[in-house]
Amino acid sequence: VIAVGAVDSNLKKADFSQWAPELSIMGPGVAVRSSVPQGTGRDAQVSLGEGSDQLQSVNSAAFIGSARLDQPIALPLMDAGLGKPEDFQGKDFSGKMALISRGETPFVDKVKGALAAHAGGVVLYNNADGVIGSAATNDGSVLDIPVVMIEQKAGQQALAALKAGQTVQASVAVIGSDYATFDGTSMATPHVSGVVALIKAANSKLTPAQVR
Repeated sequence: VIAVGAVDSNLKKADFSQWAPELSIMGPGVAVRSSVPQGTGRDAQVSLGEGSDQLQSVNSAAFIGSARLDQPIALPLMDAGLGKPEDFQGKDFSGKMALISRGETPFVDKVKGALAAHAGGVVLYNNADGVIGSAATNDGSVLDIPVVMIEQKAGQQALAALKAGQTVQASVAVIGSDYATFDGTSMATPHVSGVVALIKAANSKLTPAQVR
């Protein structure tokens, strides 16, 4: 057994990773680009703008299961907090994109809440550096609305503008792809497994302890 933790591209420990002397090694596990079944991946193109200001492109990632939109749609954002049931209760998101913070509630449940409130799309913003992709549905189905994530700073700026009474427009396109971006020690482990395979190929007589 080789216990694997996850780091990002700056070699900083991922917030979801275990870390302790019991770990043998850390591997790349944040925003890792990976192949997925052909055509099921999604790439996002997201631009935001306050009021009548020109829309500015922001770093983004699309979720598997998001609607495919080769041509961007533009809708105003509406604050949906953490995407909990009470954040949608009594509110109509028709003609709006729900702006939702990552955290506390699974992504799939956040999206379900937005759908039930008739949102025209979901723009999640991260609660850490960078962006990640995930699944918008549990069963692999494809939704009728786009689901994307933007960086924490961009999301917080949009939220502050909304709270100040401004209109924040979001332009979202979601392009089909054979790749997707994921976080997790499940992404770090294959990197380590590949290196272990190379070690074993170079010297098949090594014991597990020697390999580790």
